[in-house]
Amino acid sequence: MKIVFLVIGLSICIGSAQGQWQPAGFVGSNTTCSAQHPQDTSTMLVAVSDSLFHSSDGGHSWSFLVHFNGLPINCVMYDPMYYDTVYALLGCGTFSDGIYRSTDGGYNWDVLEWMLYPRCMTIPGQPASLMLVGCDSNGIFKTEDGGSTWTPWNDGLTDIHVYSLCFCNPKEYRLLIIPTEKESSAGGLSRQG
Repeated sequence: MKIVFLVIGLSICIGSAQGQWQPAGFVGSNTTCSAQHPQDTSTMLVAVSDSLFHSSDGGHSWSFLVHFNGLPINCVMYDPMYYDTVYALLGCGTFSDGIYRSTDGGYNWDVLEWMLYPRCMTIPGQPASLMLVGCDSNGIFKTEDGGSTWTPWNDGLTDIHVYSLCFCNPKEYRLLIIPTEKESSAGGLSRQG
């Protein structure tokens, strides 16, 4: 039976194709995002405000990993190629905003790149060194060397308030979908590919 893991504003829910959603922890907390290990699907991370928690039993129990001292966690993601590497996008408009990286599953963190208002990230997996980060007010940044250098990738975007990135690679066709700010007259979906 496949289990679905869902973050809904104030709690974590677990459901299956044959049942209904059930609370799985953090009820009444500000849960912001989650990530599932690309190889061991019973291993998950969940962000609650400025703290990260870990589960190794499919979300039935959680243990504290790290506290980011007031910086909200906007996105957390495992690297699809390097399973112990985790990325977290932190911040809400301070000098501490940026992309943080852990190479030990989330226990220890270093700043990969300072970046204002990072909101979302995608790592396509091929090529292995490609990563994209969407920022509120700054658009998309791209690295093709695993995070050593970042360049803006906004040509053709009509709105640079990026809140979500989805990279699709159905066979030979590569597509990047970018929903942008709803309040903007130029908001909506953008595509590359």
